[in-house]
Amino acid sequence: MKQHRSITASLILSALILEAFTLASCGGTPSDTETTPASSGDTETTAAPETDYLDALEKKDFGGADFVIYAHEAEAFPNLGTGELNGDILNDALYNREKTVSDLYNINIIDKGIADRGVLRNDVQKAVLGGEEPWQLIMTSMADGINSLMPAGMLYDLNSLPTLDLANEWWNQNLRRNLDFSGHVYAATGAISRVYYNTPIVTVFNQKLADNYGCGDLYTTVGNGEWTVDKFAEYMKVGTEDLDGNGKFDADDRFALLLDEEDGKALFVAAGGRLTETDDKGNYYLDLASERNINIIGKLTGIFADRSNSFYIYSLDADSEKMFIESRATFCLLSMGNVVSHFRDMRDDYGIIPLPKLDENQNGYITYANPWFAAGTAVPANCSTPEMTGFVMEALAYVSYRDLVPAIYNVTLKEKLTRDEKSKTMLDLIYSDIYFDLNSIYDFGGSASQLRSAVVGSNKKPFASTWASIKDKSDKALNDIIEAENKIGG
Repeated sequence: MKQHRSITASLILSALILEAFTLASCGGTPSDTETTPASSGDTETTAAPETDYLDALEKKDFGGADFVIYAHEAEAFPNLGTGELNGDILNDALYNREKTVSDLYNINIIDKGIADRGVLRNDVQKAVLGGEEPWQLIMTSMADGINSLMPAGMLYDLNSLPTLDLANEWWNQNLRRNLDFSGHVYAATGAISRVYYNTPIVTVFNQKLADNYGCGDLYTTVGNGEWTVDKFAEYMKVGTEDLDGNGKFDADDRFALLLDEEDGKALFVAAGGRLTETDDKGNYYLDLASERNINIIGKLTGIFADRSNSFYIYSLDADSEKMFIESRATFCLLSMGNVVSHFRDMRDDYGIIPLPKLDENQNGYITYANPWFAAGTAVPANCSTPEMTGFVMEALAYVSYRDLVPAIYNVTLKEKLTRDEKSKTMLDLIYSDIYFDLNSIYDFGGSASQLRSAVVGSNKKPFASTWASIKDKSDKALNDIIEAENKIGG
């Protein structure tokens, strides 16, 4: 039977994040060579809550068994540490996490990273089919890895692992709900994956330009629930300038907004759109042309219909990064990981806020997760150590939640953000429950891709007619996945 002690997320995070925030905002910012409690070589870590979840777990001794984590490691977005303390806040938090769990339960955690997620995917399939078990845990992309391993029967049902409790705060609840097939869940994400914190697509703004163009205090706008699609549209009408005077708008000019076409899905979901629907029995279906969805698409398309100015569509590259760094855009939509890694050399301060919601009646802000980052966490289907695997996954996830999250906040707030309580509040909103969707992972019949094109205006055809032309193909693609998953789950 699973042991579970309810711990309110706000009680843990508010204390821990406040400490991390204080490190970032008080007494100056530590240099790269300075140490903080999270990055020192000592065993001291961020103070745990008075009643620690580890105390609720059974005492275990796994006899020095190996627990191997096989993870996709993009150079800029690693899931694993270096295996030793080096003074880097995040690396040392990862090291201390694994040392804590290893020491408590007498296991040998081994990290194996690989730069090619396609190789990882093929390796897992070969190992499972060949009856080999070289890894206990894998971490890879939801949209290029998990999405093919899952229906092929290559992954273990996480709900059947003893001790592992995906309902806990340190696991993402949207993914748990949106990838549930008749009670079987084959992938999870959350604090256990460092890359998970790179996945949110957010609104980044140049603070100087936002002030110059009369955008006001955007943190207050968000806090008051007024950061809406209409407010977003209002700000898209200012800030575009033909800097080189050649009579056309191109990469040498200034824009109100930089965005990638992929951000069309993010804006749609943030405004309450549904890429996948669920009926009252928990069954998945597609209805992209529902009245609600068409209304959202219409409002967003109205912003992007005139492609001659106001915004610049990019695929993330050095040129688009340069535009924002050189203060040639007021706003930019970007995954959080790219914000922190690419804008370090920016002269002007920037701020981070959620994507806009539909209107003030919408209950809260919704953060869309980029499914291409290696945030998916799964167990190979031929796992022969379910007791150890479930226990260690739960312990690693919890210790990450307790100790790694404050370190991530610390690093993020050390960047060129306004280092005040409002900045921290924005991160709280963004990370509260990042939204993963089944269709964003599978793109059934190309429906999610068609929708994103409709939102940002590159597809001039009314989306209702586009949906009618691909509905049968999309429904079949979804039903094929459901059928495959139900067959695996029995």
